[in-house]
Amino acid sequence: MRSLDDVSFEAWLCGANKQVQKKYWNAIRKTGWNKYRIPASIEGIDSIVEMPLIDRPNFDDPDYLTGQLEQGVMEFIENVSEFLSENGVVGSY
Repeated sequence: MRSLDDVSFEAWLCGANKQVQKKYWNAIRKTGWNKYRIPASIEGIDSIVEMPLIDRPNFDDPDYLTGQLEQGVMEFIENVSEFLSENGVVGSY
């Protein structure tokens, strides 16, 4: 049985389906972007890009935890959106 010590939160960029996922994954890998974790393969994986948000979250303060998650997710969205736009990936699929 897993304990709360094993709990973590991550933000993922995913595709609407495997075809979209593969196109974006290939496009991002070709650029060599390494700001976030990019799986070596998408076989059996749903993510294209992954950002660890919180390891060992403190559930005793849900308001603080929510703020941390919100801040991390917003940073992830901004960085990924900016990267995709700057590299011509957005709208090309």
